[in-house]
Amino acid sequence: MILAIEKMKYINIYGPQSELLQVLSVLTDLACFHPDTAGKEEFRPNVSDNPYKTLRTQAQGILADLHAEGQTPPPAEYRLEDVRALVERYRTTLTECAARTRELMEEKTLYAHTRHQLRHLEKMDVNLDDIFSLSYVKVRFGRLPREGYRKLPYYADREFSFRSFDFDGEYYWGFYFTPEDIKEEVDAIFASLQFERLRVPEFVHGRPSDALVQIAEHESQLNAELEELSTPTTDATRADMETLRGMCVWLDRRAQLYDMEKYAQILGGTFYLSGFVPKAESKRVIDTLTASCKCKVSDPIASADAPVPPPTKLKNNWFARPFELYVTMYGLPSYKDVDPTAFVAVTYSILFGIMFGDLGQGLCVFLGGLLAWKKLKQPLGAILTRCGVFSMIFGFIYGSVFGYEDLLDPVYKAMGLSGKPLSVLAPESTNLILLGSIAIGVVVILASILFGLVSKAKRGLRGELLFSANGLAGFVFYAAVVGGAAALLLANRNLFTPVFIVLGIVVPFVLMYFGEPLIQWVNHRKVTLEGGRGEYFATAFFEMFDVLLTYASNTMSFLRVGGFVLAHAGMMSVVMTLAEMVGAGAAPAVVIIGNIFVMAMEGLIVGIQALRLEFYEVFSRFFDADGTPFTPLTVHAADDAARAAA
Repeated sequence: MILAIEKMKYINIYGPQSELLQVLSVLTDLACFHPDTAGKEEFRPNVSDNPYKTLRTQAQGILADLHAEGQTPPPAEYRLEDVRALVERYRTTLTECAARTRELMEEKTLYAHTRHQLRHLEKMDVNLDDIFSLSYVKVRFGRLPREGYRKLPYYADREFSFRSFDFDGEYYWGFYFTPEDIKEEVDAIFASLQFERLRVPEFVHGRPSDALVQIAEHESQLNAELEELSTPTTDATRADMETLRGMCVWLDRRAQLYDMEKYAQILGGTFYLSGFVPKAESKRVIDTLTASCKCKVSDPIASADAPVPPPTKLKNNWFARPFELYVTMYGLPSYKDVDPTAFVAVTYSILFGIMFGDLGQGLCVFLGGLLAWKKLKQPLGAILTRCGVFSMIFGFIYGSVFGYEDLLDPVYKAMGLSGKPLSVLAPESTNLILLGSIAIGVVVILASILFGLVSKAKRGLRGELLFSANGLAGFVFYAAVVGGAAALLLANRNLFTPVFIVLGIVVPFVLMYFGEPLIQWVNHRKVTLEGGRGEYFATAFFEMFDVLLTYASNTMSFLRVGGFVLAHAGMMSVVMTLAEMVGAGAAPAVVIIGNIFVMAMEGLIVGIQALRLEFYEVFSRFFDADGTPFTPLTVHAADDAARAAA
């Protein structure tokens, strides 16, 4: 299937505005409707404030805050009012819980700080309430650094007393007391000694040891209340969380559908939605819409009569489909263009096989690609399976199995052959391989120009079809030059007769030289030579020189194919030589490591070089890559709400 682009139909859908969301839901389930977005801006409804997104975010936040783990439930339908009520109820509850949690955490921090300080006063067998009730004596609890404690004797004549109950190696913990009337003076002395005051909270009563017991009981109560606030425990709450997970899935779908309303026109309470569907799916889409929604669908319009260019959806067989990856890397063909995927699939696989011809290594490439494709779901793996098969085919032709050149000789003899079809390392094979590479390049370039002819014909570019360097004139000129040269060099037959030269070379060259005005004339446009005749002739001369240089360089570029054939065989020859040098004991390790190295390095290089030939020598001749991808309306199943819940 060469021209493998899915045929499209253009449909118009219209009905009451209230049905728009249902229509979009059906279209996303069908997943084959590409909306027409041209000219819709002034008619689009206001979708900037999506109510479902806000509710979805709130519901996800509730699930995250409550750590509501569980499996994502199957899709279900809900009423927006019910969803909003449940979300608002839990938002209010969580807001209150958050405020209470902050209070409890602050209280818990205070208890922890007090407990740490009271541990240093635990040996003090004094009721703190009695101390704080003194009227004429002031008491200060705290800690005094070791250096400050040593200076206390200097103030022995002052009316205060410091009692220590604990020493932690750096600080003396205790309290000092002094008469009320000189407390400022004594406070100043202890401040100079770097005394750090401990302010005992009002909830501390009795002896320090009793207060520690009370604090531990309070902390236990705080922890229990915090645990209760952070964990849903009732059956009703668990049921609500299950419902909320389902609502998240529903909200995510509704939010996406709401955003899709921008593709519709709204006029007088009626929506109008237009777009493309694959021709093969058009009847199913229309039947499903009319059966499921209160809407009408116009008769499908042929893509040629559509008001906007149709999108491109590639359609290839099982062999070529993986190579769509390479085509889309370069760009997408327009709807009226040709799809080069099948051509790329064949030429890329053959070029890779020629340059990487080894039966054993090709098998490894095939198996590695199969693993990457089937197990790791890597699209490049499917391409490697094709390349591996062709590597095995050409490896059989070269007679190479992991670098062993004589391993297949019994097979050839059993087939009635005197030896391998092509011995790459034989001196007489070098010229054959290089000339064969050029021949492959000529065939590929001619085929690419033919693809360009088909593409230009489909797009109605009659002038370019006839007179461009990649049109009919260029095809005849290039075919005549390389065909005549090949006949002269290989068959010693001179085709360059006057008639052949005039019809095959001179006339096409002149047509390409005057291609610009001729193209304008054939396309029914006014013939204008920008800059005048003199400038046109000078510009056309250099353009034709560039065309001739491009033809030559593109053809010679395929010499790399033969070069890599020789390089691959040469590298494996080096591996086998090293294996012989190290002796029988280490030879297997050298062969294995050498094969791995060659497959990794040269396999990567060959893959890149084959892709380069496709991009620069093939695509540049006919592929404009200006297509619009077919992107049907779909709802993403893996939504954030499901991930947050699961």
